[in-house]
Amino acid sequence: MKRIYLFVILNILASVLLASSKKVLLIGIDGCRPDVLKIAKTPNIDQLINKGIFFDNTLSSVNNQPTRSGPGWTSLLTGVWYDKHTVKDNLFKNVDNSKIVTFDELLTKSSLNIKTSVLTMWNPIITKIFDKELFFTSHIEPYDGSIAIESKKHIINTESDIIFVHIDNADLAGHLYGYSINGKRYINAIEEVDTYVGELKKATELRKNYNDEEWLIIISSDHGGRKKFLLGGTHGGQKEEERIIPIILYARNISKKSDVDQTYIVDIVPTILSFYDSKLVNKFNLDGKALIEF
Repeated sequence: MKRIYLFVILNILASVLLASSKKVLLIGIDGCRPDVLKIAKTPNIDQLINKGIFFDNTLSSVNNQPTRSGPGWTSLLTGVWYDKHTVKDNLFKNVDNSKIVTFDELLTKSSLNIKTSVLTMWNPIITKIFDKELFFTSHIEPYDGSIAIESKKHIINTESDIIFVHIDNADLAGHLYGYSINGKRYINAIEEVDTYVGELKKATELRKNYNDEEWLIIISSDHGGRKKFLLGGTHGGQKEEERIIPIILYARNISKKSDVDQTYIVDIVPTILSFYDSKLVNKFNLDGKALIEF
């Protein structure tokens, strides 16, 4: 009997140690179109693409899910569409909060002691989507690079296992000047975000135990956007420019091979779960699938 107990304890300890060495940096670039990302000068993101995998035709909406931040970020962070998580707009009207089950809750239900940090420029991600006490949260509103500065400091020193950083600069430029492949200010905003991405990746490498850690970096978005007839830009509908988003996966020893034909925003949570334990993906009633095998 003692041997059985010892075996169980050793297995639990092994799982805890394995989980603690695996880290995820999830970067959300609000309102980012992959076709514009391709033509922008983004050396830091390009480096991740060249050494990782770039899914440039990911759908952020099916079954007429509105291409807005509320349903978009909720789908990205839960792995299910709005018919399950019930978020249809940015005001979170008539939402059943019990249906919003984010990735950190799924990992906790799987007995993995995962700490999560959220640093965001859009506060409803903290107050409405996660809506619970996390290891660390911070709402950073200025569009002056503060999100990169504060996130870098946090990444270097935190005990968190998963860090979600939400960056809103591209979406602001899209609304003001148009989400357009010919939009100079929208392109400039994406290029500015690229410098932030470089700082965040560098922060992972400056960690004291970086050589003993296994990092997965994911970059994606909540929706695309289109240019209005006269001034500015918009999203929320079902046009291709509004629905298509990027997913980028990077890890030091990542396999560049993927058998997935069509990718969706709801594939991100299953991919994170699979990174920790491939058996977890089928444990929950998710709408997405893991994009690669780890």
